[in-house]
Amino acid sequence: MTIETRINRVVTLLNRVKKYADLVSTDNFEKQTLADMKGNVKDILDEAKDEIGEIKSEVDNW
Repeated sequence: MTIETRINRVVTLLNRVKKYADLVSTDNFEKQTLADMKGNVKDILDEAKDEIGEIKSEVDNW
């Protein structure tokens, strides 16, 4: 995967996090629903972190 592709993937993932943040700030959720949403966001952020790590590795190979 190219760096540009990985950057686009990170942007997409962060946009998903933003959607969750918007939902949480404008609505009241049950505790379990909120816990599930937090878990989903953490998973998304882990994916973004992995992609950023791959970008760093590619930059190291320049």
